[in-house]
Amino acid sequence: MGEVRIGDVLAAWMSVKAECIGTPHMVALLHDEVIGSIALTQAGGSAGSDRRWVGTLAGLRREYGLLRACKFAAGMSLLHYAPKPGECYIDHLAVSARHRNWGIGSRLLSWAQQYVQDCPDLKRLSLHVAGSNKGASRLYERHGFATLRESASWTSEWILKESRWRYMAWEVHGSGDSE
Repeated sequence: MGEVRIGDVLAAWMSVKAECIGTPHMVALLHDEVIGSIALTQAGGSAGSDRRWVGTLAGLRREYGLLRACKFAAGMSLLHYAPKPGECYIDHLAVSARHRNWGIGSRLLSWAQQYVQDCPDLKRLSLHVAGSNKGASRLYERHGFATLRESASWTSEWILKESRWRYMAWEVHGSGDSE
């Protein structure tokens, strides 16, 4: 990892809006640069229904053309998921390419699991992962996530270049809930 020590990264975590409602998220910083983030949503939260990106379609159309702008909008619609009561959904988990394999994704995921454990109304942490993203799937499995469902879609293949998706979930110990 060169001159940057992992301790420098782990000391620079920033929790934003971490209460048991809404859309909590965590950001990993290194020298004031965002190198990773995770955003959660739950029933009644706004992240899954937030459509702020719609305002950018005109700019996307000008820069990339009408077809690509429409594919973007359709892709965003395909990725929408509304969590059920008692479920906390990982809207996104991202780590910059040059900071992967530093344990940052694992730390972000652990933070999300702790968040769910600390909220008495939450029993499950869930997400969707692209079927081709084997590295991410292994990370989630190492953290106790299990695949509950797999789906395939030609629409997703055409728009997102990914036809297979896995719905994975981690259950809070003792909750006993199942899908």
